[in-house]
Amino acid sequence: MLEFIGCIEGCLKAYLLKAFENHSNQKATLDSIVVVESDIFLATYRGNMVKVVEGHRRYLGFNTTILPNTWVIVNLIDHYITGKLNWDDFSQLVKESHNDQMGKPIT
Repeated sequence: MLEFIGCIEGCLKAYLLKAFENHSNQKATLDSIVVVESDIFLATYRGNMVKVVEGHRRYLGFNTTILPNTWVIVNLIDHYITGKLNWDDFSQLVKESHNDQMGKPIT
């Protein structure tokens, strides 16, 4: 994701992060502030921190939060790699399988 926004090694200079060295709780706090304030959050695991962030983002107005179904994605990737699916079908199936997991209000 960082590569997408033109940030390869990190968005902050090393000297700015020096104050957080050996302070994992402060780093976790900084991480949570960044993901809560982001336009879109894509969770890569389903731990307690993700649940807290998801709840906070919902409280703030249902910012887009994507909770991928890893079982579905892995199976679809397997089908794509073996040639059973082309890219367009793969993309469509991923979107359809996550349509109800996008952290938005139910209308």
